[in-house]
Amino acid sequence: MLKKFISGFFLISTCLSLFAGELEGNYSAVTESEEEILINLKPNNTGEFIVGVYAIEDDEKDWRKTENIEWSIFDKKLFIEFESNKHMKYQVVECHSYNEFGKKGCSFGLKPIGGSFIKNDSIMRNSLWKTKELKKLWK
Repeated sequence: MLKKFISGFFLISTCLSLFAGELEGNYSAVTESEEEILINLKPNNTGEFIVGVYAIEDDEKDWRKTENIEWSIFDKKLFIEFESNKHMKYQVVECHSYNEFGKKGCSFGLKPIGGSFIKNDSIMRNSLWKTKELKKLWK
């Protein structure tokens, strides 16, 4: 019985590790031209969350904020903890549709499903896709 439990545990651990390996990398949201939302998921369950706004008026200033994060995965849900004690939760979608921004097709993506940000904040509204896949759309 113990042997069966241990082998099952290693099988589950291996599957989660493989899935986590698929998650690692850079993600981008497709937003209005003056906004940017990026996530960099690193192999050691850390990373960076980057939000930027680019000035469209001469009297405004660009700003960009980078925050360190820790992430974990459970049941195809990505949990992100920010160093500012906020959090986000995303559904991991293997073929996340590009319909959100008017394109055909899909690729590996993250759909926001909860968090501690203001409900209408763009972080809570915008899905993210693997950056390398999005770049293929605009070549």
